[in-house]
Amino acid sequence: EDNKYIFSGGQKTVIDSGGNDTIKFTQDGNGLNFSTNGTDLTLNVYNHENDTITVKNFFTNPSNIIENFELKNGYTITSEQIYQSFGKEYPSNNLEAFGLSNATINKIVENLNSYSDDLGANLNYVSNAKNNFDIMQIYSN
Repeated sequence: EDNKYIFSGGQKTVIDSGGNDTIKFTQDGNGLNFSTNGTDLTLNVYNHENDTITVKNFFTNPSNIIENFELKNGYTITSEQIYQSFGKEYPSNNLEAFGLSNATINKIVENLNSYSDDLGANLNYVSNAKNNFDIMQIYSN
């Protein structure tokens, strides 16, 4: 689900779970300060250093990424630009977060299908499995 968060000040934390999301800053300013705290991203508008918003697990789970950061003047900074500014590779889909190739996913699908019954999930195609969090958890464990 797409979310739009409006940030007018204070100290807030966002825990997002997917979609194409935006944080809109209402303070005057022409740029953002970024910092990391472990896997979290913390931002504030220039000249508003005491007003911060933290995006939990921004750098570990693609579902937690906020895709757009919009300033009051309409300028937008993307999550991909933020990843690049920290020298990190931007995950283009959930599959990359687990470091799995299509060949590996196909092998997982073959193995899981050998244990399925008529009530099981249809895993005949990579597209049915690659965005299934439970299957990816099975593989990563």
